[in-house]
Amino acid sequence: MANNNNIYFNAAFCGFMKANLKGRKPVAVVAGLKGAAAAFAAAVDALIPVDALVTTNAAATQLAITTNTIAANEQFRAGLLKDLCEAGCDGMLSTDSTQADWTPLATAIVAQWNDAIGSLVTP
Repeated sequence: MANNNNIYFNAAFCGFMKANLKGRKPVAVVAGLKGAAAAFAAAVDALIPVDALVTTNAAATQLAITTNTIAANEQFRAGLLKDLCEAGCDGMLSTDSTQADWTPLATAIVAQWNDAIGSLVTP
């Protein structure tokens, strides 16, 4: 399945990876962690419709940064999502690569994100 917003998929993926590896020494690859991160990120992204503030309608790709407004929307909307994903996954070390298993957590995180993004200020 294609992503709705590649920038949000990436934010969720990075937040998951950071939370799962937090406090652990990077001495070895954790088998399956990348697949779990992708499944989690797909579950998060699936709950966020195409967002014209950060994504082209054509291929879910990030808008070119041509204005301060686009840059701010991309930086802070994706940054907030990454931080919420990190907080929601903090301390776990999961290799579950089934997207549906992540839907309850993704739903809670996206609800928090939707509630908070209205308070962001765009230049």
